[in-house]
Amino acid sequence: MIKKVYTIIPFLIFCNFSFGQNQFSEKIISECKIMADAMLKKNYSTIIDYTYPKIVEMAGGKAALLKASGQALNNTDSGFELDKITFGEPQKIYVAGKELHCIVPETLIVNTNKGKMQATYSLLAISRDNGNKWYFIETHNFTPEKIKKIFPNFNYNIVIPENTKPKIIGE
Repeated sequence: MIKKVYTIIPFLIFCNFSFGQNQFSEKIISECKIMADAMLKKNYSTIIDYTYPKIVEMAGGKAALLKASGQALNNTDSGFELDKITFGEPQKIYVAGKELHCIVPETLIVNTNKGKMQATYSLLAISRDNGNKWYFIETHNFTPEKIKKIFPNFNYNIVIPENTKPKIIGE
């Protein structure tokens, strides 16, 4: 009898842990990594493919956004270069109208003239098709007005964490 109890306890702990996780975590992280790889390679077409469609529409469409991205690249200070992007565990899924939303922690490491700089931000992951495809928006510029304009059905139970201030982490 005691053997059965010791066998059941780990199973119950595993089941409890499994049900508490975001069921789309693997898919979300996979698509985050595709987007991060595109960012590191400056593949703006792929980045735009993973940008929430309302943002692309508000920017004038994919062609306009590609053109603006190319111009921005030519006008940037060469003292900053994206070095590494990592993602934390996607958080709880929230239903927002016909969409699914969740927060994904994102850490960026950037090479600067002063050394490597690190900052942690949050991405809002959005699915319009029940988790098959995910789009992303960085939340650092979110205001209540912007949220209402972009997401008329936003679920305000979702908590958007504050961003960390960038810090120098090495030479």
